Amino acid sequence: MVIQWSSLGIGHLEYNRMKIVFLTSLLLLSGALQAEVEDLIYQPKVLSPELKSDMDLEEYKWQLGLKFGQMLPANQDGSGKFGISANYLIWDKWYAAVNLDLNEWQITPKTTKSAIAWSVGAGYSVLQGAAYITDGLTLPWDIYLELGVGEQLLDQDSGNFASGAMGWQLSNDNNYAALEWRYFQINDDRLKQIDSAKGYEWSVTFGRYF
Repeated sequence: MVIQWSSLGIGHLEYNRMKIVFLTSLLLLSGALQAEVEDLIYQPKVLSPELKSDMDLEEYKWQLGLKFGQMLPANQDGSGKFGISANYLIWDKWYAAVNLDLNEWQITPKTTKSAIAWSVGAGYSVLQGAAYITDGLTLPWDIYLELGVGEQLLDQDSGNFASGAMGWQLSNDNNYAALEWRYFQINDDRLKQIDSAKGYEWSVTFGRYF
């Protein structure tokens, strides 16, 4: 049985109009339903209390710190050391480094001399992350490598030296603490005679960003 639209009293023009009205109504209805569904979905904005927003971040260029540690030269007992460090951010993860240290050297079994050493160099931030401390407190950390060259003044005699260091730094706002391990070599004839012109040192640094 074939039904003719003309037999139902509906022409092609009227059929097309009905089709357009039906499709338009369907689109409007689906849009309304979609809006209603989206309004019912709760999508909270996740915020971290430890991290500032991008608008609040302030880039610091300088680091200034005080360091305390121990020097471990070859063929000598360890001795305490004290120093000052200053870093300046050059570009991205690269920074310039300046160090001024006060060391103790055992020249003979009964003779100990103080030495003042300075160095300049460059460092690079190798790896960064965040350390969970306690509920509501997560602090950023940084692993860095540093190379430096300088001079040491020991009892009126000076000698050039070079060093390489690796450190781990933990920050909180504009304060930081760092644990550092350094290898050094010194071009000093007196220290070479006792085979102590090289060795290691470790230090803990506390400082601030500026």
